[in-house]
Amino acid sequence: MERTWKEINETIVSENDLMSLTKSHNVSVYRRENFKNYESITYRCSQYRTFTKCQYQLKAKIYHDGTYQIFYSQHHEHELLEDTRLPTDIRSNIRDLAMKGLTIGQIQKIMEPFVPFFEVTNIDNIFVCITTRQLLSTCKWSCTLAIDCTYKITSCELPLLIFGTSDINRRYFPMGLCLISTDETTKTFVTFLKGIQVWAATANHQPYTINVIMADGAPGLTAAVSNELPTCRRLMCWPHVLRKVREHRSLIKNKEKFLMVEKDIKELQLAFNDQVFFAGAKLMLEKWATDKDLNKFSQYFSEQWLSHLCYWYEGAARFTPSSNNGLESLNGRIKQHYTMRNKLPLAPFLQLAEKMLVDWSTNNVQQPFQLHLTINNDLDVKAYDWINKVDRNEILQLDAFTFVVPSKEPQMNIRSWINCLYSMTWSSYEHFKQWLGSARLLNYSNMLPPIFCSCKYGLKEYSCIHTIGLMMIWGVRPIPQLIGKRNPKGRRKKVKYVLSKD
Repeated sequence: MERTWKEINETIVSENDLMSLTKSHNVSVYRRENFKNYESITYRCSQYRTFTKCQYQLKAKIYHDGTYQIFYSQHHEHELLEDTRLPTDIRSNIRDLAMKGLTIGQIQKIMEPFVPFFEVTNIDNIFVCITTRQLLSTCKWSCTLAIDCTYKITSCELPLLIFGTSDINRRYFPMGLCLISTDETTKTFVTFLKGIQVWAATANHQPYTINVIMADGAPGLTAAVSNELPTCRRLMCWPHVLRKVREHRSLIKNKEKFLMVEKDIKELQLAFNDQVFFAGAKLMLEKWATDKDLNKFSQYFSEQWLSHLCYWYEGAARFTPSSNNGLESLNGRIKQHYTMRNKLPLAPFLQLAEKMLVDWSTNNVQQPFQLHLTINNDLDVKAYDWINKVDRNEILQLDAFTFVVPSKEPQMNIRSWINCLYSMTWSSYEHFKQWLGSARLLNYSNMLPPIFCSCKYGLKEYSCIHTIGLMMIWGVRPIPQLIGKRNPKGRRKKVKYVLSKD
């Protein structure tokens, strides 16, 4: 577009007058040109780097006889123009990546969304994967893959498949998303499981091995894992199991009996290895078999949760979440902060998906994947209280790394507990529950946290008073410096005289 120049009627008789004029107009030298009768100097806005869209320019014609002629084009409109700089947090992340030796092109390539694979035949056969190299870099640190589909995202009712993993502090890290036609067919998940291994290996220049997959009860995923990853353990989300169990409460007419059954299942979920779980499940079914009112529910539970999808207990995979709550929470944030709970047309959603991936990549840089467990200071205080109360003669060592400690309310002695552990025999399910809650099994083969403990907090949070307490006893972990007991709230009572009556 050709510029329109207007003359400024100001008297300029020297170079100093010209410099004063340029300062007052907030411009700097942009270009110099020499012509036959005069010299032309073009100025542009001094803040052109900040306001890149500002079109204001000033032009001075200096004739050979010493006269000046000044022109201007456009206007300063800084307050109406948007600052196109990236937000401060993103610029700081880019600066950190540059300090690691990455060039601008490499940084853009890492954070930029791309499509590693797509297949679009018709509305009933769609598979489009979108991710970034920064998100796929998480595959280098974890062999666990969490998968879930969310709905009511697009106006054409296409499910959105989100996949990712969790670090040792149980924080969820998304790796990407896939827009799929359905989550029921095995073909969809076969395409995904084959693809994710190739995409991650290409981005990270190393093979990607999947040992554990966490998901809901989608039958298509179960069949795909069985066919494509036969050595992979397919975990079932524990809250989904509990929800489905409660949906089948109508199989038990008596409410009190159902609450008893639910309590039995919750206690079995705390089994800390495969042998303990299946032995306890057998005893639980034998207990239910004595009551005819539980026959239908017992048959349903055995077929659904002990045969097809049996890996829903805490010990199914050590230091791995037993639920998909992190991914479920991410699905909620997508609908709340991005789609605003609206079903978007496909084109606007794809633009929104790019923004989501950039935001996830930025968060990935700000809060990197953690390989070391963060222990709360309050846990040290509780562990110190525990070692002051526990009978240290009851702490027994089974081998170089394995120890047994009593629980808070043991119902059998430690030696009887160890005998049951080795023999895997219990007289009844009630006896099994008493055994499960009477002692804790600890394994220090990792040397540093996380240390395995069979208590509830050790299984779910990977740290507990037992593991920290034993390390304090051995002198490996420092004892916390306790603060004296504080005075209670309120004014102190007046001191009584000696031998005075109240």
